[in-house]
Amino acid sequence: MSTETIEDLRQENNELRSRVEALESKCEELSENYEKLLEMVTELQNNSSNDKVEKEAKALIVGLDAAGKTTILFQYKTGEVVTTVPTEDYNMDEVQHKNVKFQMWDLSGMF
Repeated sequence: MSTETIEDLRQENNELRSRVEALESKCEELSENYEKLLEMVTELQNNSSNDKVEKEAKALIVGLDAAGKTTILFQYKTGEVVTTVPTEDYNMDEVQHKNVKFQMWDLSGMF
């Protein structure tokens, strides 16, 4: 192999390593955000009551494929983490928190 070819391969290898590191960092950030969302959903679920509905609201859950949108919707509805399959089109469910009834829409992955 020529010196230029070896240098080209080293440069390509370094670029790929940089990309992998950036992706790992983004995955870690998404994982942390997901954990925070699950904590918020659990807290909302624990604070929910069957008070008289005084307000109605709509919520749209959007995000990348396999980001946990359906899991969040179902966890809020049932109070449990359930195994889901990839969403085709959308899921819609109504949940109540205190005196607010939410119509929650879970759109399939955005990318």
